[in-house]
Amino acid sequence: MINKKIFTIILILVLSNCSVGVKNVTLPEIDSVSPEYCSKDGKIKDVAGYIEGVTDGKSWEEVQGELIKENSEDSNQVSIRLQKARALIASCAVVLYGAVPTGSARDLNDINTKNALKDIDMSVPVDSSDKANKWLRNLIKDPDRTMLLALLMNPIDALPCRDFKGKELTDCGVKNTLETTQLMLLREWENAGKTIDETHFAKKEDILSMCPRGYNLPDKESVNQILDLDSEEKLNDYVKDLPDTMSAKNNFSSKKRIYFLYTALHNPAYYIQSESIRRWVIQREDGFNKELSSRYPAYASGKGIRDIEEEGAVFEQYLQAVRHGESFYYRFKYLFRAMDHVDFDIEKKTPELAAFHRLLKKTRPDTLEKSYEQLKNMISAEAGNNEKALIKYKNNFSYSEFRKVVEDSERAQIDALKKFYQERRKDPNSIWPKVCKE
Repeated sequence: MINKKIFTIILILVLSNCSVGVKNVTLPEIDSVSPEYCSKDGKIKDVAGYIEGVTDGKSWEEVQGELIKENSEDSNQVSIRLQKARALIASCAVVLYGAVPTGSARDLNDINTKNALKDIDMSVPVDSSDKANKWLRNLIKDPDRTMLLALLMNPIDALPCRDFKGKELTDCGVKNTLETTQLMLLREWENAGKTIDETHFAKKEDILSMCPRGYNLPDKESVNQILDLDSEEKLNDYVKDLPDTMSAKNNFSSKKRIYFLYTALHNPAYYIQSESIRRWVIQREDGFNKELSSRYPAYASGKGIRDIEEEGAVFEQYLQAVRHGESFYYRFKYLFRAMDHVDFDIEKKTPELAAFHRLLKKTRPDTLEKSYEQLKNMISAEAGNNEKALIKYKNNFSYSEFRKVVEDSERAQIDALKKFYQERRKDPNSIWPKVCKE
């Protein structure tokens, strides 16, 4: 506890007692940034220096988490100032590269302590994606960790089957979803329990909970050789003989698809499965939704293709969940997304867990024990008065009671996922019989 307080005090002192370069950085209104401000010699470099000076090698979540817990007037001001600095950099991505803020961060002016831990994902036209990311990495080191800011390629360009119709659309969907699922599965299985470049891979027992008899692991001599690519040089060599455009004649292979998969596998901000991209990025943005419907109507309105691609999305969300181990907030954030895909209403079927999750969104504890302690303090402070499902918890509750609710609720969700796949595998286009052993 003493160390945490000292850390917070140091952060606050950065504003008043640190180097002149950091201390005197002026943060203009976010909407006022111009190409000149964002240029190589512009003031945005000072803003990036300010962020790096305050974070001092720590992650955005570490720094903001401590500031939020301190919850003093000074710490809240530091939190807001950091968020504004990050939003200025994001605004420069808009000005210079046509980036579009997506998800919960679509309004860059929406800055307050409740939003301190949210990330900013931005969509960049595919032709500008590489330039934009090089600009960002040159501006600030490890931007995804330092700022939770990611510049992603246009999500519609990441849907490989969007150009097809009829049987070709179905065949493309089956091929892409199966290969992508096998790619994710093989990667997860080979790295089970490890932490690589801050990616925490799931434990084997968690992976097997979806398919207790085991998986049909793919042949590494197939497209999954992509897992061995660790540089752009190797990537370019790998795709040099692949066609530029997908077609049924070339078994729906293309350079662009491999480029996207390579990018997504090396950036945790990307989803890989088409239906995850559609549901959790495109459908949340009116502009993307309209573009998809107008340019690719057969793909946008085809129920069959969505049924196929949803199998992969459910598995992806499940893997995202179990990767987070005991991290209560993130584990259930992604498991709830899997539930959304299978029409499992968490508010009706697991109301207490849903209420726990809402209350803990602000602090995002990383263990079940911390979740319990923070939740107990919040309820004691009447933070959960609007949560009907938590009425019985007002008069105290034990850790074992809390843990039982969490475990029972998770079990109900896993059972719902298994039921989904048992129903889906009856469809002749289902990928699941080729993925999961019976």
